[in-house]
Amino acid sequence: MAQATKLLVNLENVPAVIVIQRWFRRRISRIYLERAATCVQAAYRSLKTRKELVQHLAGEIGWLRNELRIKSRQLDERRLELKEKDKAIESLQKIVHDLENDLSDKAAAARLRRPDYRAICIDCKQEYGGFQPRENDIDEKFCSPSSDSLVAVDSNGRSIWAPLAAGTTCVFTQESLHLEHSMATRLIFFHDEHTACSEDEARIATLLNHLVEKITKTNDQPASLFLQQKLSTAPSKFKDIIFEAINKQSLPLMKNRFGNFLVQRCLELGSPMQNRMIGNAMKGQFLPLACDRFACHVLQKALEFLDEDMKAGLISELFRAIPETFTHRFASHVWQRIFETEWSTEPPVIIQYVDAALKGQWHSVANDENGSLVIQCIFENCSEKEKSSILCEILANTVAISKGQWGNWVIQHILEHGLHQDKLYILNVVKRNLFPMSIDQYASKVVEKALKVAERRDLHEIVDQAISPLCGRGGRPNIIDMMNNQFGNYVVQHIVTIAEPQQREVAVRLMLPHLSTLRGSKYGQRVAVLIEKHTHHRMGPTVTLIAAKFPVAAAFSMEPEHNRSGLNP
Repeated sequence: MAQATKLLVNLENVPAVIVIQRWFRRRISRIYLERAATCVQAAYRSLKTRKELVQHLAGEIGWLRNELRIKSRQLDERRLELKEKDKAIESLQKIVHDLENDLSDKAAAARLRRPDYRAICIDCKQEYGGFQPRENDIDEKFCSPSSDSLVAVDSNGRSIWAPLAAGTTCVFTQESLHLEHSMATRLIFFHDEHTACSEDEARIATLLNHLVEKITKTNDQPASLFLQQKLSTAPSKFKDIIFEAINKQSLPLMKNRFGNFLVQRCLELGSPMQNRMIGNAMKGQFLPLACDRFACHVLQKALEFLDEDMKAGLISELFRAIPETFTHRFASHVWQRIFETEWSTEPPVIIQYVDAALKGQWHSVANDENGSLVIQCIFENCSEKEKSSILCEILANTVAISKGQWGNWVIQHILEHGLHQDKLYILNVVKRNLFPMSIDQYASKVVEKALKVAERRDLHEIVDQAISPLCGRGGRPNIIDMMNNQFGNYVVQHIVTIAEPQQREVAVRLMLPHLSTLRGSKYGQRVAVLIEKHTHHRMGPTVTLIAAKFPVAAAFSMEPEHNRSGLNP
């Protein structure tokens, strides 16, 4: 080309040379421009591919980070479980150690038993049988030294004085060693009921009164356990003496940490007359006892063993403070036992008094931690006529109660055990309020329960509310906003799991373009796993991989209006 141009320059026709030179220059410029444009297009395509690859890798990195967080959280939970197990093992070892000590004490006591002896307390430090007791051998003294039938034992169960002749009526008493923090009564043996005289019974009654007093004043657990055991094993004569000692201080024992178990044991093993005596002690005190931490357990046992006339009279004392006791931490358990009680005759009209006192307040009671349990107990044990007005007020406030931490359990209870018409009413409420209930921390549990218990037709309508664009906001299906929500993703998981095949296909197709974003989301990754599982099964792994790497332009944006998705940046 350079030579041709050089020849043309030597020609005499200068204008023609100029035209040819211009034509060659334009031609060369066009060729270079075409090549440059091709290079630019290739570079742009390469840059776009790299950008897509970087986005995909960023999604994978986010997903791996979330997996690492989950694994780390699981590891921490496992460590906590191991610590709790270590604590449980330590407590079990302590219990085993205590049981071994008790067994050794019982074995030592068994070695002291004599067939001709019966129980009596330790005497003072006077000399008997030629032996003088040491200073710390005797823990306590209950009897005068004038008795001729005394045998004392030290803290290890060894006899301090020489035993009397065979056939002599005696009593062994073993007191525990006086340690730094407590001294507990260990053992009293009753062997011969027929040879016990009135003087011996008086001494035994004095000793038993002392044991009961130790329970109420010093929280003596061994004394409580000992008396509970003797109520089961002692002869009837001495059992009556034990009961009289307990009945004298029944109210303080009911409010005691260990004494309440002793009173419960009396109710279980006592005669109708003895139980009536305990019931008489409760009269006028039933309301404060119901609000007591330990006495409430005694009242529950009393409602099981007292006669029906006395039970009805005691229950009526709670009618003075129904709103306060219904939500009380301890009295609520008494109310539950009241509604669980079976009556052989016509039951008292308890529910009418309760409904009249709580009219218009049942929705607030249902959202209370203790009141919700009482309401569920009413639904389980009362007749449909008795609980109809309560159900009407609860159902009228279904959404508000469902959003409560404790009220949602009441609505779930109705869905699981209620009548068909009550279930249908709640299912219709869930259909109308699917999105706001699904993204609520507690109401979402009601939606999950509704999906589980709904019949085929109702289930189809609820799922249709989630996947239909006509039911969403601005033509956007609700499931798009729910799948990345902190609480709504659990509802979406249930929809993908239990929906009909046709609706499941629609739901998966709506969420498939957002699969890569779901993978990197803290709350959407569980939904992503279900989508991948379903897509692998229906279309194969290749389609899933393409959809994850190159998401198509979805008809619905991934970012909701009010940033409800909770996506990680």
